[in-house]
Amino acid sequence: MLRRPVTSVTRREPHTSGRVLHGEPPGGLLPPVPHRDLRAFVVRDQRPACGGRTSGCTSGLAFARATVTLREGRLIGRRPSLAELPGMGAPAEVVEDVTRRRYADPAPADGPGSPAARG
Repeated sequence: MLRRPVTSVTRREPHTSGRVLHGEPPGGLLPPVPHRDLRAFVVRDQRPACGGRTSGCTSGLAFARATVTLREGRLIGRRPSLAELPGMGAPAEVVEDVTRRRYADPAPADGPGSPAARG
């Protein structure tokens, strides 16, 4: 069993995205997160990510997401964060490679490099 803390980001997300299918809207259950609290959490949360516990790709995406949150006060996902990376100095070919690896259709099971092709 995992225990995950309810962070400022976790509390902010239901207020800014999603749709209520049943019951009260999020505001009745979770108090809104003031922008200053969200900013403070995002800054604090970036310190461990830069300490080597995650891959460079994951750290880059987390940093891009944090930058947008600090700059604009909105939360974005991993895919939109890829679009932010070139403006932050990431090489375009690296961003394209990460985008392709994460979001392109997977190669067929019998394509080049597959176990079947290697014989």
